[in-house]
Amino acid sequence: MKRINWIIFLALIIASCTKKPTNYPVENRLKAAFSYQPGTYWVYKDSVSGALDSFVLINQHLLNGLIDNSGNTYEEIDVTILQKHKNPNLEDSSFWYLKIQKNIISVGRIWYLPQTTTANFGPMPYPFVVAKLNDSLNKVKKIIPSLTMNYNVFDTVAVCNSDTVNKTYSKIYFNTADGIIKIDGRSYRDTTHVVLELLRWHLIKS
Repeated sequence: MKRINWIIFLALIIASCTKKPTNYPVENRLKAAFSYQPGTYWVYKDSVSGALDSFVLINQHLLNGLIDNSGNTYEEIDVTILQKHKNPNLEDSSFWYLKIQKNIISVGRIWYLPQTTTANFGPMPYPFVVAKLNDSLNKVKKIIPSLTMNYNVFDTVAVCNSDTVNKTYSKIYFNTADGIIKIDGRSYRDTTHVVLELLRWHLIKS
């Protein structure tokens, strides 16, 4: 009987020490911020050339029940945006992606001509904080409390560099209220430096 009780006791100890899977939802304030609906768009002006680029929402999805390597479940918001290039002779083959997990925001860009090229910005934990040196979980380089641009005022702007240096946009300015508000650098197609600044936008949210 003592042996049986001892075995039961050990089983209870092991069971109590076993880590149970955890669910990680997207924070509610980020769900509200990125609940974009069809009809959402952004228009940017190149402060160097004066040309306009339009960004149009393609889709937004809230994914549930995803499973990570530890068996935990999590939610993820995926947003796809089409960039209409300023040169009408070029095909519209440039896309921007937003990905939100828990309180982590990541931004990516991919274009296919003349070859498939990508650029990634982030991760950016929210609320934004400036990253420490060599922090792989936070790539925010600077926080601007208030930024005035094209007669608009943007609050709490995070500045994040790209992981790609050559022939790509190298820096974005981002906040949760408006999305990408400034893109600084050079794209694969462009031969000159471009600075796309948010001029006007229309956000439809659920």
